[in-house]
Amino acid sequence: MNKLKSTDAIRYTNRQNVKSLADFILCTRVKNELSNWMKKSATRGTPLLLHGIGGCGKSSLANTISQKLVRDVTDVYYCDFSDGSSSEQKKEIVKRMFNSSFHLFSASNELDKFLVLDEFHNLNKSQQDSFKQVLLEESCLAFKYRVIVVMNTDDNRQYRELISQPIQSRCHDVSFHLNDKEHNYVVKKFCKMYPDVDAELVDDYVPDIRRLLRYI
Repeated sequence: MNKLKSTDAIRYTNRQNVKSLADFILCTRVKNELSNWMKKSATRGTPLLLHGIGGCGKSSLANTISQKLVRDVTDVYYCDFSDGSSSEQKKEIVKRMFNSSFHLFSASNELDKFLVLDEFHNLNKSQQDSFKQVLLEESCLAFKYRVIVVMNTDDNRQYRELISQPIQSRCHDVSFHLNDKEHNYVVKKFCKMYPDVDAELVDDYVPDIRRLLRYI
């Protein structure tokens, strides 16, 4: 298998023991949107874009989907655009990805590779646009891979400000930002699964599940 070195900001991972979808506390809307993507959009090569506050489970969910839920996937490639990289380093990462992504994937009859682009909010719109060809459905189908993009956003308004329009138009985007009804649903589900955690604390912290898990 053709792998990029860690200096290329891409990590190759074999399938491993990861969470199941049942381990995630998701509102009905998010579950339905994910189900629609897996049943329809994923088979067409449409990239999945997850956005929401830090700690709500986006990266863990991307890991679960890429390694466990889609059965025919054999290999996962992971790219983390973290704040640890300087602006110039980020540009170089984008350049390397654009020049080498298509060489990662061997010929196959199935969409059997996954590319996860995490911390995508750390790229400006111009840098994001370097992925336009990589995120085309035609490219995904031709080179037999699926893509999940993950972004941290404080709310849906900030998401619209941060995301490049050409990238958004290529993706099936799922917002983890909750309305009041969805918030209450997640709070009740969490309290049912973890009754020892103070309910007021849960209400204050949702949707930051990562923060709440410290109290379990």
